[in-house]
Amino acid sequence: MSLKVSKFFRILLLAPVIGGILLTAIMLFKPYIFVSVLQFILSVVTIVVLPILAYPVSYLVPQIRHKGRDGQRELAIVFSIVGYVLGFAFCFVFQSSPEQKALFLTYVLSVLLIALFSFVFKVKASGHACGVSGPIAYSTIFISPWCAVFFISLALVYISSIKLKRHTPSQLFLGSVIPILSLVVAFTIFIPLGFVV
Repeated sequence: MSLKVSKFFRILLLAPVIGGILLTAIMLFKPYIFVSVLQFILSVVTIVVLPILAYPVSYLVPQIRHKGRDGQRELAIVFSIVGYVLGFAFCFVFQSSPEQKALFLTYVLSVLLIALFSFVFKVKASGHACGVSGPIAYSTIFISPWCAVFFISLALVYISSIKLKRHTPSQLFLGSVIPILSLVVAFTIFIPLGFVV
């Protein structure tokens, strides 16, 4: 895979892009998960729009721009935390379905674990792999088991990330596992127990 192709797949498979695809698929195939169109819109804003804003903002703030890719990554984590936590809060304000609460709790737990590894343990778990693995796992459970075939796209994330020297295989693997564990926790809390607030 050439550098240009690797960069193309890195952009194509960004977490907000995959999140947008997941939300659209939910709206098309399992619309009952969103109790209203407003909740779908709020989900798009908090999962897609806010996190992706980190990239243009990183170029506008000199202190972050000077840190290069590391500064951009740190800002993306912060923007994602803000977006996902807001989205999770909206789930309770607007009486969302258990499936939507499980979706947002998965995102919240995943980004908090990514932040914990990055800022506390100084282990660079791949947020990119996390942003692909989580939505595929969620869609496999809540949309169709056939969605598991999209785990193949993780190979593109791995290959492009290694080619561009953004992550090691162990960092990619850790990033892939984090959202699956988060989904298991969220599923256990909201779905089998029928937990609704």
